[in-house]
Amino acid sequence: MLGPNGSGKTTTIRMALDIIRPDSGAVNVLGASSVRDALARVGYLPEERGLYQRSRVMEILTYLGRLKRMESVNAAKQGEALLKRVGLYEQRAMKVQAMSRGMSQLVQFAGALMHGPDLIILDEPFSGLDPLNVQLMKEIIREQQARGAATIFSTHQMTDVEELCERVLLINEGQTLLYGRLDELKRSRGTHSVRIDAKRAPNTAPGATQVNGADGHYDYALA
Repeated sequence: MLGPNGSGKTTTIRMALDIIRPDSGAVNVLGASSVRDALARVGYLPEERGLYQRSRVMEILTYLGRLKRMESVNAAKQGEALLKRVGLYEQRAMKVQAMSRGMSQLVQFAGALMHGPDLIILDEPFSGLDPLNVQLMKEIIREQQARGAATIFSTHQMTDVEELCERVLLINEGQTLLYGRLDELKRSRGTHSVRIDAKRAPNTAPGATQVNGADGHYDYALA
């Protein structure tokens, strides 16, 4: 979900998760008859960070796993495994209030993955992370995609969309502007010509046909 700040990305996500109710229309998640029936199969990372500040990391992850119907022992094992994956295993006994914003965000990200959800919804997941942790989170998102989980994330950065997404929904002021496969949208709405600056026209330009050129500027139509 791509759009500027205030475009309605977070509101749409909250309606999909039954956090707020739409004024009209209907929401269907994973084919369930009601959103509540589907929530056990959904992992959610909200834009706002909402961990209990005085609780310890492992306590929180185990608690989040229990909320998703995991047994305590399994939740603890999964929590430890995820903390190792995000590089925070040594901080498992640390209280949230002692962690940096980026660290607590990774903990909450791990909490969204605790129960192996079929659908993962991430609202501005890279906000506040340093470049190394952004790459780490992207690697984990790809791992989740590879195991078969569907992932929806909101952003206002086109580079993140191009790197991770198959489909894009572009919205503004709560209205859909574009929706479809990213490669198809780029072909249908992207640039269809390219200009080469050179002293003379290149002998060949694979995939392009020269249409005109003068004064060191050579324009080509893309195939």
